[in-house]
Amino acid sequence: MARILYGISGDGFGHATRSKEVLTHLQTSGHELLIVSYDKGYEMLAKSFRVKKINGLRLEYAHNEVKYLATVAKNIMKSKANIKSLDKVLSLAKKFKPDLVITDFEPTVTLAANWLNLPLISLDNMHVITQAKIEVPEKWRTNYLTTKLVIKLMVVHATKYLILSFFPVKTRSAKALIVPPILRQEILDLKATSGKNILVYLTAADDSILPILRASSATYTIYGFNRSGREANLTFKKLGSKDYLADLASAKAIIATAGFSLLSEALYLSKPYLALPIKNQFEQTLNAYYLQKLGYGLMTEKLSATVLKNFLAKLSKFEKKLLSYKAQNNSTALAALDKTIKELL
Repeated sequence: MARILYGISGDGFGHATRSKEVLTHLQTSGHELLIVSYDKGYEMLAKSFRVKKINGLRLEYAHNEVKYLATVAKNIMKSKANIKSLDKVLSLAKKFKPDLVITDFEPTVTLAANWLNLPLISLDNMHVITQAKIEVPEKWRTNYLTTKLVIKLMVVHATKYLILSFFPVKTRSAKALIVPPILRQEILDLKATSGKNILVYLTAADDSILPILRASSATYTIYGFNRSGREANLTFKKLGSKDYLADLASAKAIIATAGFSLLSEALYLSKPYLALPIKNQFEQTLNAYYLQKLGYGLMTEKLSATVLKNFLAKLSKFEKKLLSYKAQNNSTALAALDKTIKELL
């Protein structure tokens, strides 16, 4: 069994939710873990594991758009804290004496792995952008190249890349392997049904979509506006509501940003998806592009009455196409991780 230093990005809950499943598997398999994270990752994982808190890098958003200058400025302002985090991780690692390092897009442990000359496994969905042969329409080329550079700076010199992806692509080197998405157990336990409501899930409220939804003949359950109650065909619920999983399981379709975790969960549950990728976040644009290309839903930069009407008219078409999606549990991805760890020890 191995002693593993595991770093998890705390920027959003997606990294933490899948890491919880991976960490549980590794512990059950007998590995010893030193876990580090920050922000939402620390907040969530500390409830189930012993996690060391560090400072971390995070993206800055405004009006459903990534603000790169603000991101750079804020992270530079916290550069001293980031250096202290690296010192903390190196100190912890020297005492723990790990055999290898795993990162879910957390850069501090990647630097520690290089510093200590340890094998490094990258386990995330982001590296499909750097390690796979993807289609990139010309209009997104600049955003793609910028994102590619950022990803390379976030994870330096991984020994092996295990890349989570819901769409089929070929890798660029023998160091990379494509595996299915890792889903939280709560999703795997759900039984999908087809109700009447369309689930709208936004992490940041966008009031401009409400008149469009109100004018529609469909009914909507809406998360992300920090309010509860019913207004005509709109039912509002707060993020974190105990109803969420049931609403997801019974949704007729989903309208949401194009984050990898929710999109993967929706595909597993065979839910047609209207993706509203966050502006300037190429990873979400790529997810939405392949969602539409594979016929599982539509993507749009801005919701309009025309787009919504088109989406609703094609629901049966999307449902039929989703029957071809190969929904899998976590066994394939975790088996690939087990094999990789064994090969690197």
